[in-house]
Amino acid sequence: MHTNSGADLSLFPDNFFDFALSYIVFQHVPGKEIITQYIKEAHRVLRRTGIFKFQVQGYLGEEYLKDKEDTWLGVSFSQEEMEQIAKSFDFEVSAMTGQGTQYFWITLRNHRVNEVRLR
Repeated sequence: MHTNSGADLSLFPDNFFDFALSYIVFQHVPGKEIITQYIKEAHRVLRRTGIFKFQVQGYLGEEYLKDKEDTWLGVSFSQEEMEQIAKSFDFEVSAMTGQGTQYFWITLRNHRVNEVRLR
């Protein structure tokens, strides 16, 4: 068992995992920047072509968006926001389901190009 900082995945080195999963976690996070940072960190720790599957709050109802963000309601993402975030970290979107619901699932494939290391 590992205990992490809550801000990043610094316990793990780059290119360490083939698969990462987050379920019923991000829907309770009260800030988009925190979730975005974790997506960035997932990209870092995944090997080339690794998969990151996660679920976020996707409900975009006006009454929901008016509520103050907290650790129960979290923040909502649209399909377009998730596509943009994925693109910004060089992820390929493999699948998205449940857009507009509490169970908005996103599956991303890492597209990191193998790095050539010069000695």
